[in-house]
Amino acid sequence: MNLNDFCSLVDNLPASESDATRSMDEEVYLEEIRGCFTPVESDQSLRTAVEFLEDLGIRHLCDGIEIERSWRVAACIQQALRRRGNSPTAQSDWSRAVGLADRLAASHKSHMPIDQSISTNARISTLSHAVRILRDKGYRIDLPATGGADMPDSELSRLVDEIHRLAKSLGQSLAISAAGAMRPRWSDFTGRFNLGRPGYVVQIDATPQQPLAYLYQLGIRYFSLEPTASDPQRALTDLLALLTNATAMLDLVPRSFDLMFARVADVVPILRQSTVYDSVFLVTQAKVSHVKSFLDWMMRHPSFASLKSKSGTSASQVHSLASMLLHACATAKMIDEFTVIRPVAAAVAVNADVVPAVALLRDIFCHKNGANQSLTFPPKDEHVDAAFRPLLAVGDALVMQPPSIGARAVLNATMDWCRRAWPKGGNFDSEALGSMFEEFVRDKLSEKGVTVLCGDYDQAGDDGECDAVIETNEAVIFIELKSKLLTRKARSGDDLAALVDLAQAIVRPQAQAMSRHAALAKSGVLRLKSKSGEAPVFLSGREVLKVSITRGDLGSLHDRLFLAQFLKAGSVANFETVDPQKQDQLEELGGWFKKLKVAAQSVGEDDYLKSPLPYSRCWSLSVFHLLLLLENTVDNETFSSELQRTRRLITPLRDFYEEYAYARHNLRL
Repeated sequence: MNLNDFCSLVDNLPASESDATRSMDEEVYLEEIRGCFTPVESDQSLRTAVEFLEDLGIRHLCDGIEIERSWRVAACIQQALRRRGNSPTAQSDWSRAVGLADRLAASHKSHMPIDQSISTNARISTLSHAVRILRDKGYRIDLPATGGADMPDSELSRLVDEIHRLAKSLGQSLAISAAGAMRPRWSDFTGRFNLGRPGYVVQIDATPQQPLAYLYQLGIRYFSLEPTASDPQRALTDLLALLTNATAMLDLVPRSFDLMFARVADVVPILRQSTVYDSVFLVTQAKVSHVKSFLDWMMRHPSFASLKSKSGTSASQVHSLASMLLHACATAKMIDEFTVIRPVAAAVAVNADVVPAVALLRDIFCHKNGANQSLTFPPKDEHVDAAFRPLLAVGDALVMQPPSIGARAVLNATMDWCRRAWPKGGNFDSEALGSMFEEFVRDKLSEKGVTVLCGDYDQAGDDGECDAVIETNEAVIFIELKSKLLTRKARSGDDLAALVDLAQAIVRPQAQAMSRHAALAKSGVLRLKSKSGEAPVFLSGREVLKVSITRGDLGSLHDRLFLAQFLKAGSVANFETVDPQKQDQLEELGGWFKKLKVAAQSVGEDDYLKSPLPYSRCWSLSVFHLLLLLENTVDNETFSSELQRTRRLITPLRDFYEEYAYARHNLRL
């Protein structure tokens, strides 16, 4: 069923006779409409009805098409399918559903005019705005009768050429301007630019979101060039208009209520949309002090301190250069400043002559041939590499990216050097990063006055290893640590790659933490054995919280609402690949979900079928989230309090940093 077929069904209906049908109750109509759709096809039919509404609205606003009757029919079908269809037949009957919906729409008129309904639909408003602006600029945007919006390849090619012509003419000033535009979104509390979703549940006449992150990344591509535009301000204005509206046409912004009311079949599309959204609208960054804390601890760890590259560079030299760069980030005059690194600073850092010191700095921390050199439109995450190294070469000068962005890149570059220097034949991630990361988290918790228990247990047929356990008066908190992150392929929108990565980054640690909970609930005590002895953990009627912590950010996938819906999906259904030959790649994911489900059922947390927020005692955080929480932690009780500040806070931001800042400064939680 496409839009054209749907509209044809509506147009072929006889004139509505509202008086003859007014006696039928609305709920009776809705139940009859549900009876036209099979349970198997119900979710897809609901999405189709929503797409019809959106396509109709876009055509009304852009082409002036009359849509009232079709709109009201689609709206009635959408309303009916908020509860699952129940037809016993093999296929859904759209023709009968359209007839019933038309009668319902005629006998129960909506009090809200269609134009008002359209104005509150952010997707219709933003896409319509984008189509109109691009058309005004001379680009052909087709709205086929079958639905959707289409830009012919020739037009897309012309658009891409114009984007790069304008960006190249702006040269270095483009990235500087983009960073300056981020400045109003800076948070002293989180030490980051708050980019990403605008945070409105309902927007009236919404306009496309400016892709400042993508504008910045495009500017980095041309950072080595001097501006040549005769009118730089006009060029920047034109480029921003093109990028903003062209990006809106990619339709990357999840609608506000999509995740809150998501069904199982919606989770993978939301996952795909979220990973691509993050790569376009977010920049990789971290608070400078947090990076310094992580990097100093790591480079002094015995596993790393003794590393030496084939060329003879030592870990202490790399650490000194990294510390020098972080000092430049910390002392930058402006949060959006690009800082020129003085050669003498490198020489002082490694106690060497200027020439070899600068050569070492370039080799480890500078992009060799420029950053983001493959970046184009539409943007792809695998073409964004600016976060791998902090320095950009401009002639003989080396320039550091803005502090929060540059600091995170310093850590990435240092980690990359350690990986390359790791002894041949060894597995860096499993042999070094995994165990080091666990030690780091436990040490940082202890530094903040948090008593952390860890160790193995083996009792009554249950065994396992607890990475970290924190006890408070009211709760037992199991923390599981994983160094696994999303690969570039996963961040580019590859569903299968993302699910494979999340099996390790989220599902495995959550399943392990739930298993610890199950073992504790079974006997009332876990006796943890470690090198320092045995430590019992008693349940004593306390609530059990489960926290998984990754070494880096997973973007909006850390969101508790996404976590809840994702864990629910894996607990009630199986993830299956389109290509059966690739199904074995999801075997591990299925195994961990099975363990999660069994453990959850054993402790009474199998509420995923009826609760609006299933797995409500579970968190997915990054190490940088943890370090932010620890800024306000002095003991076990305060850590638990800080962790739970956003527990009952559900917003469309899908950004832990901003939600935590809001909860800490505006709510008494």
